[in-house]
Amino acid sequence: MKKPFLHSESAADVGMEIQQSYDRLLETTRKWIDILHFDPLLETGLTPKDIVWRKNKSRLYRYVNHKGYKHRTPILMLYALINKAYILDLRPGMSLVEYLVDRGFDVYLLDWGEFDWEDRDLSFSQIIADYISRAVYKVCQYSNVNELSILGYCMGGTMATMYASLYSQPRIKNMIYVAAPLILEMPAYPVYG
Repeated sequence: MKKPFLHSESAADVGMEIQQSYDRLLETTRKWIDILHFDPLLETGLTPKDIVWRKNKSRLYRYVNHKGYKHRTPILMLYALINKAYILDLRPGMSLVEYLVDRGFDVYLLDWGEFDWEDRDLSFSQIIADYISRAVYKVCQYSNVNELSILGYCMGGTMATMYASLYSQPRIKNMIYVAAPLILEMPAYPVYG
């Protein structure tokens, strides 16, 4: 037979423990409500933009800057082919695009679109010659400049480097790399994680 549980604390201490337990239960319930009401299809890519050029599935966006431009050199953003365009424009307050626009930069982004089976034969040389080089030309044309900055995120940085190395006059003033793999040869020694 079980012995009855007796509290050795005062009634006020027991009451405080019960209140703390109740508060923890309420907080846990609030967290679950937040989880259950979470929208898994959050809207991304909300910084206002205009499409200034298209090629097949690709679109070149120019982000709207209502405050005016403080910097003469525009920025063309390139991202990895496997990512989505919103990777650089996630949510208000969590967007590299929004951050740069708010600081007076003239920002463009080349959106690759959704790759599918019909794109299986698209080569890097076609991406560089038919998409990136034309996007560079369009950015310079729309911003009325001769040079631009390219921000290459991930494989976008690798492709920007290919573009810069293949053209004798690539129109690049600055190259900005964010998590861009540039050394693609195998190391002389094994690398362990």
